[in-house]
Amino acid sequence: MRFSKLSNHYPVLLGIVIVTLTVYRLWIMVTSPYTLFADESYYFGWAQNLTTGYYSKPPMIAWLIALTTGVCGDGEACVKSGALLIYPLTTVVIFLLAKALYDDRIGFWSAVVFYTLPVVFVSSQIISTDVVLILFWSLAFYFFIRALQTNKDVFWVLAGVSAGLGLLSKYTMVIFLVSVLLYLALSSTHRHQFRRRGLYISMITAVVVFAPNILWNIQHGFATVVHTGEISRLDQGLFHPENLLKFFSGQMLVFGVILFVCFMLALAGLKKRETDDRMRMLALFSVPFLAVISLQALLARAHLNWAAPTYVAASVMVVAYLFNRHRQAWLYAGLILNLILGLAIYHFDSLATAMGVELSVLNDPYKRVRGWDKLGLEVQKVYEKYPGVPLLADDRKSLAQLIYYLRPHPYGAMMWNPRGARRSQYDLETDMSKKIGDDFIYITFYDSAGSVARHFQSHRLLASISVPIHKDFKLKYNVYYMERFKGY
Repeated sequence: MRFSKLSNHYPVLLGIVIVTLTVYRLWIMVTSPYTLFADESYYFGWAQNLTTGYYSKPPMIAWLIALTTGVCGDGEACVKSGALLIYPLTTVVIFLLAKALYDDRIGFWSAVVFYTLPVVFVSSQIISTDVVLILFWSLAFYFFIRALQTNKDVFWVLAGVSAGLGLLSKYTMVIFLVSVLLYLALSSTHRHQFRRRGLYISMITAVVVFAPNILWNIQHGFATVVHTGEISRLDQGLFHPENLLKFFSGQMLVFGVILFVCFMLALAGLKKRETDDRMRMLALFSVPFLAVISLQALLARAHLNWAAPTYVAASVMVVAYLFNRHRQAWLYAGLILNLILGLAIYHFDSLATAMGVELSVLNDPYKRVRGWDKLGLEVQKVYEKYPGVPLLADDRKSLAQLIYYLRPHPYGAMMWNPRGARRSQYDLETDMSKKIGDDFIYITFYDSAGSVARHFQSHRLLASISVPIHKDFKLKYNVYYMERFKGY
């Protein structure tokens, strides 16, 4: 069958694209030589004790991991699989919202653009809060569009539910409200919605859905809110243009160089009196998010992925812009470039070997996810000789990785915290005052037990473990037996 005939069946074509890429990504995930990221192991620990909030994030990420690992076990692929499953759903939602604004053709290409973005190639292999945030952002956007088109209360309620679930995923979902208010205020067609009940029903619904996490924060001294402020690093100077330049230029890697340039051209082409209202909507549901995170980068710092929801509306905007100007060749070039980049991301080790490049701490972007399984095996040999003795560590990431890679998982492991600071979920759960007189297996990357030893009656070195990663990089830990804790 000729492609021109197939093009009349965009949903089928999209299904083929999604299934093909998902199967490929599953194969990459299952055969990956990399371990979990420390944050993935950290969230895995959260999933063992489900609640409505955690120290650094709302609860959705833990709920998702609990679901996937409950179905297929605690293997690395099972921990990560939520990302692999959710992105196809998000892609379908983007097809639907683009179709609601334009037609099947724009919907298809918008969905394909999104599903082949470099950030989605990376994020499909990592279980993170962005995965669920982008899904619920897309759903809220779709239901908002349908609410405007039909003015039916059901769509306003569904938009509110989606926004509430987005807030339970990541607090930056609140920027969605900013986009809604800006669009309604600037749209002569829909400004009357401020006088109708639907918008307020939606907002109340979102607050009700989000309420359990609000209550959790009240009960825990607003731990998540405080942490969110801490990671912004606004107390470390308020002007970092170099960080803004790094962040903004890095968005070309997130969206793809060609498509990002097209996005900027589409924004530059907006004219107040001539612009299609749909393009204005897409701009107002992409630019505010990018602007807020860019401001964060200027004032302190921002990771490249923090602005990821920008590219839900941006994917649609770029496709509509290029088709309206009959510049589909740019679209196809952008897609091809992003696919090449995605393949390079997935086959980095093979490419480095083929090119004769020796990996080192300076050129290996995957160095943080190598060797933790081997370290776990070495620690296991020591730890299993002392059944019943709890694990103690002084570093969140190390503790998270060891909890995951030791078998059985030592969920009762504790964080060393003599100052009583709240720096992680472990600090919220650890109460060493109840452990006076107890022994511990203490694991640290420091060369000695240091000041920790003063708080025990005695201690002895059990093992020094070193796992080579590269010639200039290795995982090195010391394991101590700490006898009879005397208290802080």
